[in-house]
Amino acid sequence: MSFETDTLTYKAVTYFDGSDPLTLTDKTIKLEKKPNGKYGINSKKILVKVNYAALNPVDLVIYRSSPKLLSRFIGEQGIGRDYSGTIVDIGDEAAEKTSFKINDQISGMYPRFFGPGTVAEYVILDPFDEKDVESALIPKNLSLSEASAFPLVLGTALDVFDKASELNSNSKVLIIGAGTSVGRYLVQLAKNYYNVKEIVTTNSPKSDDDIKSFGADKIIDYTKHKSILNPVLESVKETGKFDAILDSAGSSDLFPQINEILKHKNEGGSYVTVVGDKKYEYTTATIFGLFLPNIKAIYRTFAELFGLTTYSYKFSFVSPGTKWIDHAKDLIEKETLKVNVDSIHKLSNFQDAFERLSTNKAQGKVLIELSE
Repeated sequence: MSFETDTLTYKAVTYFDGSDPLTLTDKTIKLEKKPNGKYGINSKKILVKVNYAALNPVDLVIYRSSPKLLSRFIGEQGIGRDYSGTIVDIGDEAAEKTSFKINDQISGMYPRFFGPGTVAEYVILDPFDEKDVESALIPKNLSLSEASAFPLVLGTALDVFDKASELNSNSKVLIIGAGTSVGRYLVQLAKNYYNVKEIVTTNSPKSDDDIKSFGADKIIDYTKHKSILNPVLESVKETGKFDAILDSAGSSDLFPQINEILKHKNEGGSYVTVVGDKKYEYTTATIFGLFLPNIKAIYRTFAELFGLTTYSYKFSFVSPGTKWIDHAKDLIEKETLKVNVDSIHKLSNFQDAFERLSTNKAQGKVLIELSE
């Protein structure tokens, strides 16, 4: 696609710092003149017209964590990390690097923290930068809206299992926070990909039907317990210790008696957490505010490195350049996994999307539609 002028104007949700309200603003992209006299993107870049952006709790954390001082150096910032969209222009070198072409529909993760975001009508990808390589053609069995909903959370779930000890058809797994977007994929992966023998989950009743359909064998309603320790100990009495505990919600309930719950690391016992020791209120949490509540979790991480724990303990996060997205796409196309969408909101009503995300009641991903 070629453009008649050297400036492309588009709308994006932006802010300057964490005290600044999210605002729909006009942004511009400078284009280069081509031999035919028209304008297009740089030879090494890809211009994507965004169709849908999916929101994640971490988006609010990054937003709230942006200090005024930082805004003086980097200026206006965007929000959103997940997207699906259509390639409207691609440079020759970028095309050779990726095999993408104009009109390809792609989805992926855009991990430019404290930079541009995906709640924007256009994003620019740089396939020569490892931060931008997590993009792929959308799975053949997904719509554009569904394709925006899986990258960050499914990538995180895959990383959780990569960090857990090897699981198989004899394994018993506890998934804390199965109703979260990451937790939903953890249950499905445990059941359909790793063929885990017994899956125990913690979630609220509103998620029961979905979690049961994904393959949970036993559900602990955490809303009925001040701590999940006792019901988890009951499960241990019934069918033995767990091979792995996968935490996507944030909990420290089990550590007082962890050796009675989780197998020794010599037997493959592993604890992997996405959040740490505490369930956060993402509307107010900041990156800096996450540190103190996780002092013990950080200590466990280092203790495990030095062989001072009886179990493996690791934090999980998606690393750029790990090529997980091709694996994720394959799992979705084989219908090993189901993608969950909670709601779709127009760009003009983007505040409604963030309000829905802030309730912590979404049953799947909250999306913003930028272009049909």
